[in-house]
Amino acid sequence: MDPKYYGLIEMALSFGVVAVFTIHQLWTLRDKPPKDDEPRDRK
Repeated sequence: MDPKYYGLIEMALSFGVVAVFTIHQLWTLRDKPPKDDEPRDRK
């Protein structure tokens, strides 16, 4: 592989890791159970 593409591949992998981490964090927030002081039948 041509060495001039190493930086591009490293940028893409770094962005991919950050994107996966962000999506995972948002997905786990979505699955959080409601607190006891919040009404459960919120509309």
